[in-house]
Amino acid sequence: RFILFYMPQSHGSSIYYTISEDLLSWSDPLLLLESYRTVIKDKEVQIRYVNMDAAVLPDGDLLGVCQFWCREHYRAQLGTGIVTLRSSDNGKTWTSPQVIYEGSNWEPYLLVLPDGKIHCYFTDSTPETWNSGVSLMVSEDNGRSWSPKMRVCRSYKYEYDKETTLDKSIYTDQ
Repeated sequence: RFILFYMPQSHGSSIYYTISEDLLSWSDPLLLLESYRTVIKDKEVQIRYVNMDAAVLPDGDLLGVCQFWCREHYRAQLGTGIVTLRSSDNGKTWTSPQVIYEGSNWEPYLLVLPDGKIHCYFTDSTPETWNSGVSLMVSEDNGRSWSPKMRVCRSYKYEYDKETTLDKSIYTDQ
């Protein structure tokens, strides 16, 4: 079986999925994660979902990972992070999202190693300084708990040259 996740807007909103047995015909789309309104710092904002990925675990479960974010507070790293959700029945039903990371990020990706450890790689961004790089969290219990993030890739890009109080080197390696 095959599963396809998608979002109908370029910077996220809700996540849908569809299933196929043959990559030719697909089930009707189903809503998986729905954007929602909440209040952060006395302002009503929308939390959006973007960049869904999933992996099949050694026990046969599907583990999904997805970024959530708030456009209005992204630079302050509020209302943004990574969630996981799980299906034990090939995508028919899913658990509620579990927040595994809070902070600005993009494009989480799951990798299941032969020893059963699960790696969650993501673009780890620090918007206030324009820095980014790749970070990693590891689960050794089938995605139920996660290590703190570890930066795994960060390369010097350039010196920030505009008049600013930041006056720092910019790093990236997405």
